[in-house]
Amino acid sequence: AAAVGEGREVRRAALRHLGIAGTVALRPALTAVSSILGATLPGFATATFARGAHESLTNSLFRSAYELLYTPVPEAEKRRVKALVDVSVDKVGTFLGSGLIALAFVLAPGAWAPVLFATAAVVSLAALALSNRLHRGYVRTLEQSLLAGRVRLDSDDVLDQATQVTLAHTSLIERGTLLR
Repeated sequence: AAAVGEGREVRRAALRHLGIAGTVALRPALTAVSSILGATLPGFATATFARGAHESLTNSLFRSAYELLYTPVPEAEKRRVKALVDVSVDKVGTFLGSGLIALAFVLAPGAWAPVLFATAAVVSLAALALSNRLHRGYVRTLEQSLLAGRVRLDSDDVLDQATQVTLAHTSLIERGTLLR
């Protein structure tokens, strides 16, 4: 129970200090670093570190921030949109990743490990570069949804600064609450 409480506090701190996009960006940043290490020193240990870093962040900080990206989506649409994104995008990514692995085996039979690590680093760096656009898109969509009355948020439940500022900007949060 203590570990769950500590994990919750780490997630809250990350969201408060890094915001949603910054917390989401932690996964590709750590994956890029561990993949660059793996491309330099390919082996079981670096592969284990890279995969472990990716998975541990996926199931903790990334997931908690990623789920918040659905905040601007009205409840009636959320289940459909979430299923489409979570399943479709995941399956397309798995398909493309499998294809890249097969291609690496064929094109670089003796050096596939550094090629795969380098590819993972490049893809991770591209995802990291997109995180700033993610922030801007989230704020814009949240603002539109709030102003149109499509979603309502309780300011006490909002952890990240971008959502708090957006609530203030749309005049849907009281100034004292925002300053607290």
